[in-house]
This record gives sequence, C-alpha cells and structure tokens, in this order.
Amino acid sequence: PLSMSGVLIGGCLDVLTNLCGTRFDFVNQFNKENDRVIWVLEACDLSPMGIRRAMWNLKEAGWFEKATGFVIGRPLAAWGQETMGVDQYNAVTDIVGELNVPIIFDVDVGHIAPDIPLVMGAQACVKVEEGNISVGLISNLRY
Repeated sequence: PLSMSGVLIGGCLDVLTNLCGTRFDFVNQFNKENDRVIWVLEACDLSPMGIRRAMWNLKEAGWFEKATGFVIGRPLAAWGQETMGVDQYNAVTDIVGELNVPIIFDVDVGHIAPDIPLVMGAQACVKVEEGNISVGLISNLRY
C-alpha cells in the first residue's frame, strides 16, 4: 500500500515535451507556488525510447523538482514494446527513479480505454491498496 498527496498536473508526454522551454512553459513558476506535485503522465505516439527522452528532457528542465509521485498511464504506441532493452516501465524508472517517490504504472488515464479523466490542478490524495488505485480530491482546493 502507498499514498501520496499534492497537486495533480501533467498530460500527454508527446505534447508536454514540445511545450518545455517555450514561452508557454510555466512549470518552474508553478513549482515555486506548490510544494507537492503529483505528475500524471502518459504517451500517445512515443516509442519506449521516446518516452525515456521525454522524461529526461522534463527532468533536466526542472519540472519534477517538487514531485511527490508519478501516476503513469498505459502508452498507446509503446504498450508492450521494447527497444534496445528499454520498455514503457524502465523508460520512466531509469530517469525519475532516483527521486525516491512512488511511481504507479498502468493507470486508466490517457489514450487507452478506459481513460478516466482527472482534474489537473486539483489537490488530491492518491492511494494504492491491493492493486486498486483511488484518487480523492482534498477539500481545500485553490482556484
């Protein structure tokens, strides 16, 4: 069993890596205003190596500095694929595993049904018990 709490933020790695470092990238400011961030990430067209590169890029840009955990959806194109020993799991753990925060894989978010919506920007508590994940919104939401 594990639990983590913080602000939910994230989305599709295919899109986020294209925003990183542009005039639309406000993550460093967001990190200054939020001490605990749960990253909700998934991928559409990226290969396992593409996922690895995307995670490295975001980590090097400082996006994960306030990460209290990761919720990772099943990738559409990389599902069950392996390239040079890299699969959808170690593409993530090799990059952010050193942060020593929980990483939950194969969550029903993203491009593979069922794709359950989550409210980005919401304060939440994420719990995993006996293989079941629950996401509860914390009542003191900021707008």
